[in-house]
Amino acid sequence: MIDFPKIIIDGNDVATPKYFIDETLLVEYFVREAKKAKDKEYYEYSNFFRDCKSRVAALQRNIKYQFEGSYNKSNQDLSCFYAKFINDDTKFYYSDLIKIEKAIIQAEQKLITTNNTQQIQLSQDVLRWLQEKGFIESAATKPFRWLKTKQLARELLTHPKIKGNLKVAEVERQTPTIFIYHGKLLKLAKDKPIPSSDSDKLSNYLSTL
Repeated sequence: MIDFPKIIIDGNDVATPKYFIDETLLVEYFVREAKKAKDKEYYEYSNFFRDCKSRVAALQRNIKYQFEGSYNKSNQDLSCFYAKFINDDTKFYYSDLIKIEKAIIQAEQKLITTNNTQQIQLSQDVLRWLQEKGFIESAATKPFRWLKTKQLARELLTHPKIKGNLKVAEVERQTPTIFIYHGKLLKLAKDKPIPSSDSDKLSNYLSTL
């Protein structure tokens, strides 16, 4: 039986040799652990990464709960709080959990790429257009900081010219590796089209690709 809290704790220890999280080491760690889980426990990659992410999400919810219950919100933010697994003293701050979540997703992407799953590719022309029109902050570094609504991100990534033959569920799974939204990895919301000039602008541009 796989002890997922221990995997998260050990990953944090492995990737923190100098008091800050080395994201490259963390990605490599989760790749190794996923392969180990599949070889020894017959645990499919999708299930392994799903369960890792659920443990991280539980810690994030704990921190948000602490913040919402704080009497001094005006002078505090999420970075002031930490969460721990039961029976362990390792402290996880919100910024660390974002890095761990990102590493888990990137490790999953690495293994899926090895299995020849198509990856969403935003060309340099598309990225430049998104930056010029104020949809992303900068086209230089991935994940890109998304500045519009989650619905517009969905309209972009699920457009046939962008997703190709990918199913929408796969697009949703890959999205957190592409965009950051309000300081967190972007997870697409349910499809709720809202007429807007930005939506028209995006749709008109994508139709020219």
